[in-house]
Amino acid sequence: MLRIGLPAIAVMPFAAWLSSISPPAPLYLVVASLVLLSLVISVLLARVNTTVDGVPVQVATGVGVGLGTVIGGVGGPATTVYAVLSRWPALSMVATLQPLWILVSLVPFGTKWGSSRTRV
Repeated sequence: MLRIGLPAIAVMPFAAWLSSISPPAPLYLVVASLVLLSLVISVLLARVNTTVDGVPVQVATGVGVGLGTVIGGVGGPATTVYAVLSRWPALSMVATLQPLWILVSLVPFGTKWGSSRTRV
């Protein structure tokens, strides 16, 4: 969980900054395109017997989760691609994803809540 969660948290400030300076329409188009692309990749890779796993792949997944969660509220597609690539067993995937989603949901919420309280 930490190999995905820590990189996700690390890129969240950058993603928040990027989303604050970018015009919303093109940003949403990019996010939607990446979601669709990841779904197509997941479907295609499910039929391939190659397994890709390791720390670099987990870190890249975390970056995708962090960027997707903050910019578009969609961190799941990056995890889906990783699950397909690594042939992640369902039981350990579910046990890992539950605390991961709590972590990547609470950190931006806490950051936004904390920053709004300091402005008052």
